[in-house]
Amino acid sequence: MARIISRLVEPDELQLKLLDIVKQHGIECWEIVYYSDWEIYDVHFDDITNDEVSFYRCTLEQCSFADFSPAYHNFNNSTLVDVTFSKAGLKESLFSEVNFKNVTFDNANLLKVIFMDAIFENVSFANAELFKVNFYGCDLRHINFDNVEMRYTRFANCLLSDSLMNHPNGAWDDSSAEKKLFIVH
Repeated sequence: MARIISRLVEPDELQLKLLDIVKQHGIECWEIVYYSDWEIYDVHFDDITNDEVSFYRCTLEQCSFADFSPAYHNFNNSTLVDVTFSKAGLKESLFSEVNFKNVTFDNANLLKVIFMDAIFENVSFANAELFKVNFYGCDLRHINFDNVEMRYTRFANCLLSDSLMNHPNGAWDDSSAEKKLFIVH
């Protein structure tokens, strides 16, 4: 069951209307598909069936998205601590300006996912499958990409680990000395 610790700011009128509808119908908090300015602790989002789930300026701690598979969900300007996406199926999702700390994507299947200006600390993608995943402006020097299957994965303006730069199917796409775009085919 979802447990909301606190609001970070006062809710706006639209959020109050949504919460009133939720209360009237006895819907649990985790069924709300748009979270803004929430601090969420120890919530298991594993059984969500909505097509889109969005988090904006949220802090999530010790949450689970294991076996999570809605498409088109977004995490913007949020912090994720001790969160798991193990075995999740993420499709056309966006992680923009997200701070990841102790987060695992192990055994996850990522399709057309975008990571933009994200900060990664102790994050693992071990045994994950990445297809058409894009990383923009991310520091990936300390990411565990062990046994990751990557196809058409792009790294633009990213700091990369030596092991990632030596990927057998990887190559720099631009001919300039700046080497801004690395692609794993």
